[in-house]
Amino acid sequence: MEVSPSNSLTDIRRQSQLPTPQELKDFIQDGRPVTRRPSVLEKQSETFQCLSLSPKAKTYKNVLGAGLSFMLTMSGLVSLVSLQSSLNDAQGLGLATLAIMNASFLVSGLFASSIIRLLGTKYSIIFAFSLSLVYSLTNFYPEWYTLVPGALFFGFSEGPMFAAMNTHVTTIAIKYAPKLNENPDHLIAFFNGIITMFFKLSYLPGNLATTAILFSERSSSGADIIQSPLSPVCNNTEVETLNPTYVYILLSSFVTLAVSAIIIACLFVDHPGALRSNTPAVRFYLKDPVMATVRMILNWKILSIFPMTLLSSFTAATLNGLLTKVYVSDCIGVHWVGLFSLTYGTCSGISAIVTGRLVKYIPQFLMVYGFSALMIGDLLFLLLWDVSPSYLKAFLPVAVLGVCEGMWHAVPPTLVGMIFPDEKEPAYSAIRMELAIGYTLGFAVPLFANVYASIWIMLCLVISSVLCYSVLVFLTLSKDQLCPCYKSGSKKISN
Repeated sequence: MEVSPSNSLTDIRRQSQLPTPQELKDFIQDGRPVTRRPSVLEKQSETFQCLSLSPKAKTYKNVLGAGLSFMLTMSGLVSLVSLQSSLNDAQGLGLATLAIMNASFLVSGLFASSIIRLLGTKYSIIFAFSLSLVYSLTNFYPEWYTLVPGALFFGFSEGPMFAAMNTHVTTIAIKYAPKLNENPDHLIAFFNGIITMFFKLSYLPGNLATTAILFSERSSSGADIIQSPLSPVCNNTEVETLNPTYVYILLSSFVTLAVSAIIIACLFVDHPGALRSNTPAVRFYLKDPVMATVRMILNWKILSIFPMTLLSSFTAATLNGLLTKVYVSDCIGVHWVGLFSLTYGTCSGISAIVTGRLVKYIPQFLMVYGFSALMIGDLLFLLLWDVSPSYLKAFLPVAVLGVCEGMWHAVPPTLVGMIFPDEKEPAYSAIRMELAIGYTLGFAVPLFANVYASIWIMLCLVISSVLCYSVLVFLTLSKDQLCPCYKSGSKKISN
């Protein structure tokens, strides 16, 4: 079926001869030619140029390289987050610094698009990884005057880190989709699912290290790893007697993971080039992208995505902050925290990649409705369950929540990639700011309310997310996007 010619960027993106990402960026700049000589950051560059890599190899080198580095740098950070409420419980230091961290994450989301414009996606990722390393180092001496600045650095790194990661793989999907003979929308969903999978699998290395080292610490003290029978009430206090040497070994392993992530990003992630313009630098790199992000936040489609991002981040924060202490550290022992967080992350990561690929065969809205019903049932169980020491009750509900949250975590970036293909940076920055709000609330609510209040909030968020998702997708997406098996010549997205 012929498609009538059009000058819109969406139509250009759909043509078989896909322009390069730099041509897309130049097109956005009102068609004005750039006459000045490009800087080093503005030049595109690829790694392993000495090898004759196929388009498919280049594609997956970028996606898997970005995902692996993301997984390693987040691995130690996620493990530290899950341990904060147990290791730094005095005066609420752990949860308070986590709330501060995510408040700075909210601010960083406003400037994420500026950083990506200035540095490009590759160097934005490396810059963010370097900032987050500071937080790991400050945990060697956990005091208010060390952890608070470290948390601020970590929070400021998260906005550009997440936005650059999603922008990078979306750019790669758009660039290589014709060469791979793939539908760009399917590839965007798949690659964002891969990034979500790596983010969720970041629970694996760090929490394996946490489990192994804390189990070793418990064995060295002569205590049983598995208590039988368990105490009838949740009053475990073993965290107060942890050997500091084992804690330092654990922190050193987290730092090693972070440094490895920076090296992998340098070696495997291509630099697509930073944006360039003849307009004044302050306007181009600061004013324009910040205002674009603000306008995007007020867009009704982004506001419709808000409950979904809030659900994902609030659930993750509650599991890693409050539930690890209430259901694990206080009930069955702090040495089980790593395995608890590992269970959640593994289930969530597998769910993200599987559901991200299944959209090619199964309408996404059917998966959303099915997983949401399962999540509601799981939350109702937690509301009705009287908290008591139990291995099964500690791990089974979190596994189910992980499966459901993994699906929800992949939905917002996929929708953004489909609905805002030409405004990726501000759109991804906007949803990362929304994620920051959810993380901040997830860590702040337990400071003022009990565990049941957080569960009720999650339940309300599931219902509101399903309603907003339904309104958004049925009003904006085409039949091809709603039902991948439906063949039609129409490829346009309602903007």
